[in-house]
Amino acid sequence: MALHYPTDYYVFAVVLTDHQPSTPKDPGLLRECRSRIPHFTASHEADLTLLNVLRLEQEIGQEIKWVAAEYSLDQFILGATQNPGYRAGAVMLPNSRTRFCTVEQKLKPMFWHCFNNVYDGEPMLMNIGFRWDEPDRVDGWTCDKDKFDYPSSCIIKTRRQQYRNIEWRIGNFPLYQDRITRDQVNRFWVQKGWQFPEISNCRFCFHHRPIEQQRQAELEPANLQWWLDMERVTGNRFGKHSLQDIISQALLDVFDHKPCHCTD
Repeated sequence: MALHYPTDYYVFAVVLTDHQPSTPKDPGLLRECRSRIPHFTASHEADLTLLNVLRLEQEIGQEIKWVAAEYSLDQFILGATQNPGYRAGAVMLPNSRTRFCTVEQKLKPMFWHCFNNVYDGEPMLMNIGFRWDEPDRVDGWTCDKDKFDYPSSCIIKTRRQQYRNIEWRIGNFPLYQDRITRDQVNRFWVQKGWQFPEISNCRFCFHHRPIEQQRQAELEPANLQWWLDMERVTGNRFGKHSLQDIISQALLDVFDHKPCHCTD
């Protein structure tokens, strides 16, 4: 999408973790990650995704700004944050109904970066990569999900902030408008010789089907332990079944690439 539908500004939001075994293995990649996000320890993005974002930046000849939350996903799960809008001390896992991982680790970092650096008082037109074969995602998208509160003034006597609700972006769907399907996207990148993760981010996301999580357990054993540990520590599950039970099942022999809807 970045190559065919250029924009004025490019932003990439990284999901952070404190899990040292998930740190990129390539020293050069790790150096780049830390140069762009100084408090970077590790990420739930696949290493190949991070490498491709760097490569894409060279391809389009324009900076892609990396952004991240102040706190890691670990800290949000364990309630170890000081964010006023988040339940400090609450130990909980994100799931399909409470997807605070997407909100806290993706949307809010993008919002604050754009608000502080790009926003001019009017909602920004933002390209979103929903395709022609994803009409339900286009039809279900609404700006109401993306409205955030920001401190607009301070009450001097009480020293309390007053917040204002803001609509900061308007969705634009060029792939859908031009009837671009998944097969067309795949053929384009194959012809260019690029490789992408076998299963899209984040690693072991609860939106992935059991067969995908089983496959990721083979591909990403180091990152797998973080997800198992979080279920054990919190006593909760990311999905209907524990990840340990899913990966312990007999391996499924049917594998397709139905996309997840984590960004809906």
